[in-house]
Amino acid sequence: MSKLIENVKAARRSGVPLLAIASHDQPATVDSIDAGINGCPKVAWDCVNGLRALNPEGKTALTALGDQTRDSFRALLALKAIQKIQAKTVVFLYNAAPWLREPPVAQAVQNLRETFKENQRTLILLDTAFAEMGASLKADVVQLEESLPTEEQLGAMLKDMHDSAGSPAPTAEKLPAMIDAVRGLPSLFQAEQVTAMSFRKKVLDQDVLWERKESTINSTAGLTISRGGLTFADLAGMNTIMEFLRKHQAGPSPFRLILFWDEIEKMMAGAGGDSQDSSGVSSDFLGVCLKKMEDLGWAGIILFGVPGSGKTALAQATSGEFGVPMISMDFGAFKGRFVGDSESAVRTGFGTVESLGGENVLVVATCNRMKSLPPEFRRRFWLGNWYYDVPSLPEQEPIKRIYEKKYGIENAEWPNTEGWTGAEIRNAARLTHRLQCSLAEACNYVVPITRADPESLEQLRAVADGRFLSVSSDGVWTADGGPQVVGKKAKRAIGAN
Repeated sequence: MSKLIENVKAARRSGVPLLAIASHDQPATVDSIDAGINGCPKVAWDCVNGLRALNPEGKTALTALGDQTRDSFRALLALKAIQKIQAKTVVFLYNAAPWLREPPVAQAVQNLRETFKENQRTLILLDTAFAEMGASLKADVVQLEESLPTEEQLGAMLKDMHDSAGSPAPTAEKLPAMIDAVRGLPSLFQAEQVTAMSFRKKVLDQDVLWERKESTINSTAGLTISRGGLTFADLAGMNTIMEFLRKHQAGPSPFRLILFWDEIEKMMAGAGGDSQDSSGVSSDFLGVCLKKMEDLGWAGIILFGVPGSGKTALAQATSGEFGVPMISMDFGAFKGRFVGDSESAVRTGFGTVESLGGENVLVVATCNRMKSLPPEFRRRFWLGNWYYDVPSLPEQEPIKRIYEKKYGIENAEWPNTEGWTGAEIRNAARLTHRLQCSLAEACNYVVPITRADPESLEQLRAVADGRFLSVSSDGVWTADGGPQVVGKKAKRAIGAN
């Protein structure tokens, strides 16, 4: 029995009259509840069919209402009609959220609270989300959420689809990879659709399946999924943090998904109640984020430091190195045009991440202003805060070799690049290739950040000094260039006077 059915049964036993269920497949949710709850009348409403019976007992209950159901295509009239419906009846209301924006409909729902609780009648509101529900109605409605498809459901669906295609059932060895390829879609129906379109001559093409799933996820507001690309071999100057992540991946809880947030301070603007985000979406994002990271134990890591030092590249390379997908979450794309759209998009986004990664998600956030992050948010990133400084000349050498190879530069003679970031070295190599000129000439067109914005660089260093882990050497990063190894006992200096 699913958790949702257990919760609905518990609500029925307790006489809870009003439920709201967030679901991405409302017909499937109704079918599931219909199959899981027996011995009572069941009725459904939508704006096309009006009130209709789902079982013989429901038909009897509607018949007893007589002419009151005649004009039930309007939500308000349907809610007034069911005020006198038979005891223990379950009434499903499809796509309820838009109707609840109308004050008479919201009032009609609230009016059912007292009459329904007397004899175990239940009104179940259905939609993808109910973030826009009025405060007074929220207090009366118990909100539940339909989980995304489980591995068992996806496995059964894949076997059924093979049977429908006249193809042998997938073996126990191949089935997990197929489940991974379809995992993360918001509903079982959508997973079935994508799977059906991925068969080629009665054989399920997993590459096509991944492509179709990625296309579906990418069409979700605020989400972009990618696989492959960079690996740790493409990075340099951050050996300590790469080795740290390798050790974690080799442990008992390897990552199944990388969740990437770029410039997280912009997402958090307004979460603390300031005026930068009057929509309240930042606060909602923070609340959902804190709950998911705490409840599921997601690992979090914050990358702080100089622009162009490789923070984003590390997230991409971690995905490629460990062979797991990466989802980039764009907070700006969550903001919807209508009330409730943004909150719905936030929950859909996090639900997709949970479905793909379960408890084994690595959250990688880049940041340029740590002070704007709420303390409770920073505490969730228990894998630490890591600082990226400008690489030293020795640390630049492997970076140069990478870009010399990428852009086909032979017999490279670099001018003095002290104070250059990895991005600036890349830009010089790219210009050398495109302009067909020497490295020395190309470097004349690059202004390093240490010269362009030295004040910002010093501010970053002042924040990180003695507080952040170093990505390139063991221990805490310090401005004097030497790592401060945590836990190492210092020798006291006693002068002879």
